Amino acid sequence: MGKVIMVAGRGGSGKTTVSANLSYAFSKLNKNVLVIDCDFGMRCTDLLFGVENEIVYNINDVLQKNCTFDDAVIKINDKLSFISAPQNITFDMADYNLFNSFLTEKKQQYDYIVLDLTASITDFMTKFIKFADQLLIVGVCDFQNARVVEKLAFYGEKANIKNINLVINKVFVDKFKKNGIIDINEFIGLTAVTPIGVCPYDVVVTKGSIVVDNKKSICGKSYLNIARRIDGEKVPLLNV
Repeated sequence: MGKVIMVAGRGGSGKTTVSANLSYAFSKLNKNVLVIDCDFGMRCTDLLFGVENEIVYNINDVLQKNCTFDDAVIKINDKLSFISAPQNITFDMADYNLFNSFLTEKKQQYDYIVLDLTASITDFMTKFIKFADQLLIVGVCDFQNARVVEKLAFYGEKANIKNINLVINKVFVDKFKKNGIIDINEFIGLTAVTPIGVCPYDVVVTKGSIVVDNKKSICGKSYLNIARRIDGEKVPLLNV
């Protein structure tokens, strides 16, 4: 039985970058992975994978049976498959029950299903996250993000999700306390969510790319470490 991991966060926190790189990291651990862009109307995961010109069908087409699952899937590598979000509808317009049935079926085929959620905290999303086996909340160290992380964690707890974790993203080591930036410990204290990864700011990542294979990228290493922790391995947090 596979595991559904939903990645949520405030707009601009980097949740799509985390979703794409985490999915790729799982594939490097020899896991069968399906990543789904659920940011309906604002899709961009395809850009990180460099497959924007290959999209014909999307996840809503699969749910509505406008195409087969195989028609919509794009292979990123031998272990990693990707399905895009639709551009013409919002996430709230998706069929709740069809999505649940789809995830239940695909958990039999994949080790991990990673969903890049919309940044909007809607009624549909707060109910949808109950299908998650693990909720990863991506946040950067400022007070606005801390509030969003806290709110998302509340909805996760309300949905009885047992594993709720924080990914602290875009950490500027030398810029704490400036322009509303707070340090990591203060951020964790404000959110009261257990961290599973710390991703330092990386100019390569800001250009929108997969950096797990980049040996010069500390951020790439942090994504791989997060994947290893989720997979049950004990790996210390990066000391930034």
